[in-house]
Amino acid sequence: MGRMKEKLIEVLGLEADTNDEEIITRVKSIRYALGFMEDMSKLLGVEANAAKIKIAVLGLKNSENTVVRLQGEIDRLKAERASDKAREAVEQALKAGKILPSERSWAQQFAETNPLGFETYIAGAPIIGPVDKNLHDQNGYAGKTEPGLSTAELAIAKLLLVTPEQFKISKESLAL
Repeated sequence: MGRMKEKLIEVLGLEADTNDEEIITRVKSIRYALGFMEDMSKLLGVEANAAKIKIAVLGLKNSENTVVRLQGEIDRLKAERASDKAREAVEQALKAGKILPSERSWAQQFAETNPLGFETYIAGAPIIGPVDKNLHDQNGYAGKTEPGLSTAELAIAKLLLVTPEQFKISKESLAL
């Protein structure tokens, strides 16, 4: 075997008894790898250098991880905001007397999973609990008190579309 062939076998990392066909196969695979490396360098916009290609690929991988991490953070913040909005809606419903404090957990879950449905439910719900005196409703009953009437009686008066005073008079006239 000639000196050149021995040197080629050594450079290619082949065994000393390698035949010509195996040498040609190895050279072709190296040419293919170099072509692939050139294509990758063009695609990545870097020099055709294995180290630089590796750095560019790792950068892309880190970018993908960053995007996934940021998407998770966005999803978490959206869920947190939805929970906050639901909590605000539940507090407003409690202040308006539309739900009872014992319904808070149910209302919170309802408002988080179906905000529009909760809003619709509350809009049509009668007053069933104490009304925050600082709240003002469309009929002017919120915050008004009448001696001798309970919160429930005030709610009934509102449902009957009578004033608390009228309700009290009716209540007194029916008392035996």
